[in-house]
Amino acid sequence: MRNAQIAGFGRDDAGMTSDSLAGHLRRHLWCQLCFLDLRTAEAQGHLPSTRSSQLDVEPQTSKTHHV
Repeated sequence: MRNAQIAGFGRDDAGMTSDSLAGHLRRHLWCQLCFLDLRTAEAQGHLPSTRSSQLDVEPQTSKTHHV
Protein backbone atom coordinates (compact mmCIF):
# COMPACT_ATOMS: atom_id res chain seq x y z
CA MET A 1 0.00 0.00 0.00
CA ARG A 2 2.79 2.40 0.83
CA ASN A 3 4.39 1.95 -2.58
CA ALA A 4 1.06 2.58 -4.31
CA GLN A 5 0.49 5.70 -2.19
CA ILE A 6 4.01 6.97 -2.94
CA ALA A 7 3.41 6.36 -6.65
CA GLY A 8 0.28 8.54 -6.41
CA PHE A 9 -2.36 5.88 -7.04
CA GLY A 10 -4.55 7.43 -4.34
CA ARG A 11 -4.64 10.80 -6.06
CA ASP A 12 -6.37 11.80 -9.29
CA ASP A 13 -4.11 13.67 -11.70
CA ALA A 14 -5.57 16.96 -12.86
CA GLY A 15 -3.89 16.49 -16.25
CA MET A 16 -5.32 13.04 -16.83
CA THR A 17 -8.70 12.85 -18.49
CA SER A 18 -11.30 10.63 -16.90
CA ASP A 19 -11.78 8.74 -20.19
CA SER A 20 -8.19 7.62 -20.60
CA LEU A 21 -7.53 3.91 -20.36
CA ALA A 22 -4.47 4.49 -18.16
CA GLY A 23 -6.54 6.53 -15.71
CA HIS A 24 -9.26 3.90 -15.63
CA LEU A 25 -6.77 1.09 -15.00
CA ARG A 26 -5.00 3.11 -12.29
CA ARG A 27 -8.29 3.81 -10.49
CA HIS A 28 -9.34 0.16 -10.82
CA LEU A 29 -6.02 -1.06 -9.41
CA TRP A 30 -6.24 1.45 -6.55
CA CYS A 31 -9.77 0.36 -5.64
CA GLN A 32 -8.69 -3.29 -5.62
CA LEU A 33 -5.70 -2.48 -3.39
CA CYS A 34 -7.95 -0.58 -0.97
CA PHE A 35 -10.38 -3.50 -0.86
CA LEU A 36 -7.58 -5.97 -0.10
CA ASP A 37 -6.15 -3.61 2.53
CA LEU A 38 -9.54 -3.39 4.22
CA ARG A 39 -10.10 -7.16 4.19
CA THR A 40 -6.59 -7.81 5.54
CA ALA A 41 -7.12 -5.27 8.33
CA GLU A 42 -10.43 -6.92 9.25
CA ALA A 43 -8.84 -10.36 9.35
CA GLN A 44 -5.91 -9.20 11.48
CA GLY A 45 -7.95 -6.93 13.75
CA HIS A 46 -6.32 -3.59 13.01
CA LEU A 47 -7.16 -0.40 11.10
CA PRO A 48 -6.67 -0.19 7.32
CA SER A 49 -3.60 1.72 6.18
CA THR A 50 -5.69 4.04 3.98
CA ARG A 51 -8.13 6.69 5.13
CA SER A 52 -10.77 8.18 2.85
CA SER A 53 -9.87 11.72 3.99
CA GLN A 54 -6.38 11.29 2.47
CA LEU A 55 -7.63 10.24 -0.96
CA ASP A 56 -9.30 11.98 -3.87
CA VAL A 57 -9.79 9.12 -6.33
CA GLU A 58 -13.35 8.84 -7.56
CA PRO A 59 -14.96 5.44 -6.93
CA GLN A 60 -15.17 3.00 -9.82
CA THR A 61 -18.23 3.27 -12.01
CA SER A 62 -19.87 0.35 -13.73
CA LYS A 63 -19.30 1.75 -17.23
CA THR A 64 -18.29 -0.76 -19.84
CA HIS A 65 -15.27 0.37 -21.86
CA HIS A 66 -14.80 -1.01 -25.33
CA VAL A 67 -11.17 -0.94 -26.39
